[in-house]
Amino acid sequence: MRSSTTTLLGVALLAGALSFGAACAQDVNSVPNGYRVIDNWAQLPPGRAWGMAIGIDIDRDGKSVWVFDRC
Repeated sequence: MRSSTTTLLGVALLAGALSFGAACAQDVNSVPNGYRVIDNWAQLPPGRAWGMAIGIDIDRDGKSVWVFDRC
C-alpha cells in the first residue's frame, strides 16, 4: 500500500509540474507580426527567369535588395 501511495503522489506531483509549466509558457504566435508581404517586389527584365538564389544583401541606401542567383 505504501508504494502505491508513493506512486500516486509522484504522478500527481508530475502532473502538477507539467500543468504549471504549460501555464507559464507564452504563446509565441500571440505576438503581433511586424512584417508584411509585398507581392511581385522583384521585377526582372523581360525574358529573364529566376535561377537558384545563392546570396542576398541590402544596398547601402537601406532600401534596395540585391539577390545573387545562378541563371
